[in-house]
Amino acid sequence: MENIDESKRDKIKEDFSKNFKAPLVLASQEQDIKNDILSYIDQLSLDEIDAITQLEKLRKGEISSSDLDMSKINEIGSKLNAGMMNIVKKYKNF
Repeated sequence: MENIDESKRDKIKEDFSKNFKAPLVLASQEQDIKNDILSYIDQLSLDEIDAITQLEKLRKGEISSSDLDMSKINEIGSKLNAGMMNIVKKYKNF
């Protein structure tokens, strides 16, 4: 089970790395921002990784919203948003 969960984490990191593009005004800090976010992903719990995976499946139409525990997803989403905002604050004084 641990390997499956870690492969989900690796997939999230791979997709993020492939698709991340910093705003032009932050282009000189793009790699630092990317590294901070990848580090943040490494710190996520297995429940948080699973929630991200489930939301991606929902986005792709592979599952429906009735397949999700939305209260848990909302709770995890709030925590993830707060974590990402902390990273953004680090770079907001560009």
